[in-house]
Amino acid sequence: MAGHSVGAWIALQVLKARPSDVSQVFMLCPTLSHIADTPNGRRLQWLFRTPFPKIISYLSYLTRPVPLSLFFPWPSPQTAVLRSLLNSPASIFACLSMAHEEMITIRELDTALLDEHRPRIYLYFAEDDEWVSTHKASVVRCCEAIRVVNGEAGVPHAFCINHSAEVASQCSLWLGLLALQAQDTLR
Repeated sequence: MAGHSVGAWIALQVLKARPSDVSQVFMLCPTLSHIADTPNGRRLQWLFRTPFPKIISYLSYLTRPVPLSLFFPWPSPQTAVLRSLLNSPASIFACLSMAHEEMITIRELDTALLDEHRPRIYLYFAEDDEWVSTHKASVVRCCEAIRVVNGEAGVPHAFCINHSAEVASQCSLWLGLLALQAQDTLR
């Protein structure tokens, strides 16, 4: 199982609830604790509280004339996804409402869970990630024996926009290791 950002936290919850169904968890730029205390959490959480999600979702109609050329360095599939999101007030409201729930829910690091499933966990951290920030040290300290990779310079939290090849390469290495381990156990 793989999860990015809050998806890594969700993957951990699945591992906790169904440990026999999950063999490995790849956590990419994981936001595992105190999301509201990260630099982005502190800067943006006011947007996620009532009445702002409703207001912002209605204002999305104003983004329709925004030229996609403002996002020039983004590949065209990503700009198409962005345009689709910006043209959907319901999607914007859902995103902002979900973000509010994440700020409330993702608090304490579940060190017992990480420790219990240490051999199954792989972590990939972006070099400079404002959704993880100072809490990265706590996660790394808790997970010393876990496979932890610090990403290449310039690979951001939102790696999927322009840096998916670098992160996919790391995941491919992990999968290769798992395949070798599986072959060894069959011998």
